[in-house]
Amino acid sequence: MDKRFIIFYLVAIISTNLIAEVASFSPLNKDFIKRRNRVVEQQNSTSSIQQLPKLNLTTDASLNMTDDETVVFEGNGYIPPPFDKSHIKHTPKALTSTNRFQRLTASSDEEPLPEKYDFRDYYKSSHVKNQGSHGTCWAHAAIGCLESYISKEEDLLRDFSENHLVNRAGFVWGFDDGGNDDMATAYLARWEGPVAEESDPYLSKVNSTNQVPIRNVQQVVMIPSKADYLDHDFIKKALLKFGTLSSAMYYNSVYYKSSTDAHYYHTTDTPEYCNHAILIVGWDDNFPSNSFKTAVPGNGAYIVKNSYGSSFGIDGYFYVSYYDPVVFEIGEKKLLDIIENKKVGKIYDYTPYGVITSLGYGNSYAQCATMFTAEDDDELAAASFYFLAPNISYNISIYTDCTRSNNPQSGKKAYTQSGVAEYAGYETIYFDETVSVKKGTKFSIVFELDSPNYIYPIPLEVNTSDYLTNAVSAAGQSFIKGNSYFWNSWTDIYGEYSSEAADVCIKAFTKAKATETSEVRVPYEWLDQYPEILSAAASDYEKAANSVAANGLYVYENYLVGLDPTSADSKFNANIVFTNDVPQILWEPRLNPKVGQRQGLRWYTVYGKKQLDDDAWEIVDRGHEDEYNFFKVGVELP
Repeated sequence: MDKRFIIFYLVAIISTNLIAEVASFSPLNKDFIKRRNRVVEQQNSTSSIQQLPKLNLTTDASLNMTDDETVVFEGNGYIPPPFDKSHIKHTPKALTSTNRFQRLTASSDEEPLPEKYDFRDYYKSSHVKNQGSHGTCWAHAAIGCLESYISKEEDLLRDFSENHLVNRAGFVWGFDDGGNDDMATAYLARWEGPVAEESDPYLSKVNSTNQVPIRNVQQVVMIPSKADYLDHDFIKKALLKFGTLSSAMYYNSVYYKSSTDAHYYHTTDTPEYCNHAILIVGWDDNFPSNSFKTAVPGNGAYIVKNSYGSSFGIDGYFYVSYYDPVVFEIGEKKLLDIIENKKVGKIYDYTPYGVITSLGYGNSYAQCATMFTAEDDDELAAASFYFLAPNISYNISIYTDCTRSNNPQSGKKAYTQSGVAEYAGYETIYFDETVSVKKGTKFSIVFELDSPNYIYPIPLEVNTSDYLTNAVSAAGQSFIKGNSYFWNSWTDIYGEYSSEAADVCIKAFTKAKATETSEVRVPYEWLDQYPEILSAAASDYEKAANSVAANGLYVYENYLVGLDPTSADSKFNANIVFTNDVPQILWEPRLNPKVGQRQGLRWYTVYGKKQLDDDAWEIVDRGHEDEYNFFKVGVELP
């Protein structure tokens, strides 16, 4: 063989591999495309855009409408997002030890699932609200999911503002135009909400800006779609584990049977895309198949909380058949799982609107990074990421004192941590140790991803026609890289993959600051919720924590117990309830329902005395309450 040919051949190979790798975008959601095309058709058939009727409703409601007044319309408050989630499918017949949903699927050694379950039978549930003629069902479903999770985990009933979510979402549509879970996730993940309903009531005209969020959401779990109509066990176990599920359906009164309050959408053609967001609160395996307008192959239905007011259905609730071709079938379902912010302080973030699309290199491997400039001398405590498929393994690295604006690895490798994301969705990864950064220096968060089930694992916020126009970006912020042997440089995605603003969806969180002089270390962010208390203390957090609250307790004691320091009526109440002459000790607020267990938001201990003049209070073991005559409840931080 001619040696010259061999040399030329090798050079050709090397030259080919030195060409920069090119990432590709994930496919758009088919339902998003279908809806956009339909809107375009309506616009083209209208003489003027201004004359185009609103896409969501057919009637208008009065601003003073009560919860008992029902406005009849055909859904259309739900807008499919651009990001396609159809790849997130449950596979009940192929479970392995690495399948993260295995624990959500019944196994032979587990107790059988009940034939019927209703969240309301076990936990406090917020009242059914009325969206009226406005396309806000998506906000009601998302907020309701969050309220339910808190009720289940903390035995605490909260009422959050849907109005604030809709007004502050930040996407292209107005109040009446609709939304989805992705928009709600972005709002919660950037800590803009939730806020109390009383602070921003539904349909109010209050200023929705400068509202202080009550909670910080750090995780959003995405439940996969069903494998078939009878694939229910993992959904049922998710309901038992998390409380309720925010979902969506195709609602049309043509398919609703009012005498039984049952909806079954059936079609021989390609199913319509979802138009209405709902809250799944339970199931009934024995709900009769003849309860629906059209024959259904079998019994069974989900129990659904609606947002049409309490006069709709059964006090605002209705049933959706297991055989509905849309509910839990399009890979579009999420539930909101709140993890209270205890370890993190402020956010470093370029992507307040969350994942819009994603990038990948045609295989399971990809790297992505975001570079920030430290605003203060900070301690990095966590980072968050949108995991777009189950079973994604990751390695996260922190680089400090980066010297090159085009290379996120140009600094000192200060920390690394590996793991496997437990669920698809938005997740915060807490570091085992904090990482120090100096004010004015650059630091980077680098994710190395192994995604065996999805070839587009890099989440991207980008402006997209008819969806988002508020995203902003700049050079030197977000970077991507594949696994080419010869090409090992980072690609700045600014202007590279989109003519619009684009950034990788990575957030960094600092260690939370807390008071030092009070008996309880009170997080600064908790005190930030009460500007009047801080103002009275001249913005001195230490002084504010040690001041006397409106209810007569110290402000730090309010934080410990879970009270509102601005309300004179906010008290910690303990009561004795007798059942068959056996005393039971109850209290409010209760930030951890798992009594006697060293876990949760607070630790509670019940103490007792047989005689009031006994020298010491004794810890009361469960089941021995009848041995004591006097009780008190102690509260501790974990």
